Amino acid sequence: MSRVRSALAGFIALLAVTFASSCSSSSPPISVGLSASSAQTDQGLSVSITAKVTNDPSGSGVSWSLTGPGSLTSQSLTSVKYVAPAPSNISTVQKATVSASSVKDSTKTASIEISVNPLPFLTLKSAARGNRGNTLQPKCRRDRWHGTVHVVDCVRRPADWTANRVGRGHD
Repeated sequence: MSRVRSALAGFIALLAVTFASSCSSSSPPISVGLSASSAQTDQGLSVSITAKVTNDPSGSGVSWSLTGPGSLTSQSLTSVKYVAPAPSNISTVQKATVSASSVKDSTKTASIEISVNPLPFLTLKSAARGNRGNTLQPKCRRDRWHGTVHVVDCVRRPADWTANRVGRGHD
């Protein structure tokens, strides 16, 4: 009978351990979220990005990656700075994707897309000189007032053609 009691006690102990382990609470899953100072920027400028990792009691943070033009600087476990490419003649909006992966659980990621705006350009049209529709980038040499008339002298490249724009300040 003592063998039965000891077997029964062992079985009860095993059931208690099994029940206790099945009742233990598992921690909620880790999640990663991103926020940016702006969703767009101009060429040569930067955007600050911050990561928030929830349910990570160790505070391991994230690792950063970039897909597309530009670079990442000032990387830490919770923030990074995206630097757009230097100004160029690209005339379309470029897209860059910054991603953050939890260091503790690399399957938990978040991404944010940044639009990089092209530089503005100026289109001037001059029917008198036969340059209708040409794109010009004038360089203004001086800006001055003559009495009540405002005069801006601009030079057209490459032929060094001068156009005077005259406007009245007061009648």
